[in-house]
Amino acid sequence: MTLKTKLFQGWFTGATLFTCGALGDNVGWRYFDGSRIPWLVCMALAIAIVWWGYGVINALSASSDRPQNRDASE
Repeated sequence: MTLKTKLFQGWFTGATLFTCGALGDNVGWRYFDGSRIPWLVCMALAIAIVWWGYGVINALSASSDRPQNRDASE
C-alpha cells in the first residue's frame, strides 16, 4: 500500500467520524431534547462506512498497483 493510499484512508476516516459525530450531535440536540442516542447511532454508522470504505480503497489501490500492459510494438 502506498503512502498516498494510507494518507487518503486517514483523511477518509477522520472526515467520516467528524461528519457523522457532528450530525448525530446536532440531531440529538435539535430534535431529541439533548439525547445522545442519535450520536451513538451515527457513530455506529460511521464505523460501518469506514469499514466498507477501507475495502473499496484497498481494492482500488490494488488495481492501480498492477503493472500496465504495454504494447509490444513500442
